[in-house]
Amino acid sequence: TDKLFVVDYDGVLKGVLPIKRLLVNDPEKQVADVMASDPVSFHPDEDAYDAAQAFERYDLISAPVVDKNGKLIGRLTIDEMVDLIREESESEVLNMAGLREEEDIFASVWKSLRNRWAWLAINLITAFIASRVIGLFEGSIEKLVALAAPMP
Repeated sequence: TDKLFVVDYDGVLKGVLPIKRLLVNDPEKQVADVMASDPVSFHPDEDAYDAAQAFERYDLISAPVVDKNGKLIGRLTIDEMVDLIREESESEVLNMAGLREEEDIFASVWKSLRNRWAWLAINLITAFIASRVIGLFEGSIEKLVALAAPMP
């Protein structure tokens, strides 16, 4: 961890005490004098993607999670945010390829067809167009066989 969360007797978050500050300050100082009293904190009902953006914006390593009364109920860490961002980017790549996240290689043909029908239709239409173009230039292709090389 990079910081300690400072709470009162009721568990309400009062601030955070970075370990660096704890080590470099005079041991006689009070925690209230050394802690940061305005920490970036999150609520459990907030969007996780917004939290990931806040981690990036403020260069956070960990952050407290508080309920609506300000009581500390947990913490978020950078490794959780990295996992979230990785899952989000994988999902976006799958969507760009016309795949669904829940689909796997062992899915039934009908399920795959239902998920990919638009891409399959586009591919089929372009194949028909390509075959028509090849048909138009069939005579030229017969005379110069090297023209057949780029057809695939």
